[in-house]
Amino acid sequence: MTLTDEHKQQLLSEHFLLRHLSREDLGALAKRAAVRAFKADEVIFKRGDTAAHMMVVVSGKVQISSPSHEGDKIIFATMNPGDVFGEIALIDGHERSTDAIADEATEVLELQRDDFIKVLENNPKLTIDLLRVLCMRIRQTNELLEDFSIIDLRRRLAKRLAYLNDSSSRNSGGLKLTVRVSQEELVAMMGVSQHEAIHKQLQLWEQQGIVAMEKGWISIADQGALSAIVEEDF
Repeated sequence: MTLTDEHKQQLLSEHFLLRHLSREDLGALAKRAAVRAFKADEVIFKRGDTAAHMMVVVSGKVQISSPSHEGDKIIFATMNPGDVFGEIALIDGHERSTDAIADEATEVLELQRDDFIKVLENNPKLTIDLLRVLCMRIRQTNELLEDFSIIDLRRRLAKRLAYLNDSSSRNSGGLKLTVRVSQEELVAMMGVSQHEAIHKQLQLWEQQGIVAMEKGWISIADQGALSAIVEEDF
């Protein structure tokens, strides 16, 4: 896909991290931003790589994951068109903490850290937004740790499916769509080795009409029921 500078500028301006920039600054960043294409299953970056840029998904999907101690991987998120990932690299430029893999043929808009830092030095409001990003990351990490230490598998599974369904609806431009995820991906997102326990819970929910399973794929049939499970008392 060929992107004009105007289209690049629009993609960058939609991210809250860059919302305070002037049209001139956004235009300058857009001119410097490059489009990169990746094949399905191609590595975009690996954990431990030097972080020198952030990316906006133009088309396709990107899986953000990390290897587990058991040799599998834990999937943290799936990035869809319009989503931004790797933005923490714009702050510290340190090593990547996760892997990013193209889930299908994917194009991304790449913004270099050096270009961003020049703009950041003259935009104090942007610095405040960066602090908010850091706080959000800390809260997400704390919530994940709490889920693993306190919440039982059933509620964690419901919480993950509800989150995926909500994300799918947001990324569809407001249209109500149900998420469709493979059992393999879901197990990886859960970060546990209890494959059989997850499969049994999904089978029970299928019988109850909460999820639907077909050829290894899971879709949400009753979002309200999932939300009720998430909100259950300990």
